[in-house]
Amino acid sequence: MSFWQSAGFGWPEFELATSEMIVQFVKRNLGIGCLMSDFASEALGNGEVFALEFDEEMPSREFCLVAAEKAWMSPAAAKLFNQLAKVTT
Repeated sequence: MSFWQSAGFGWPEFELATSEMIVQFVKRNLGIGCLMSDFASEALGNGEVFALEFDEEMPSREFCLVAAEKAWMSPAAAKLFNQLAKVTT
C-alpha cells in the first residue's frame, strides 16, 4: 500500500508533466498535487492553494540522473547535474 493510499487517497486519475500544470489543476480544485513547495510558492503565498499536513512524514524518494556521454550540455544544466550528483553520492 502506498503512502497516499494509507492516508485515504486513491490512485491518481491524472499524472501531469510539469509542476506548473500541477499547481494549475490544484488551483481549479481538480485534485491534490505533490511537488516541491518552491514550485507553488506564489500560489501558496497568495492563498490560492494550501499545503496538506500529515501525521506521519512522507517517505523519501529516489531519482536517477541520466545524461548522454557525447551530447552537449548547457553550462547551467552541467552545473545542476554536477551539484545533484554530489548530493546523491
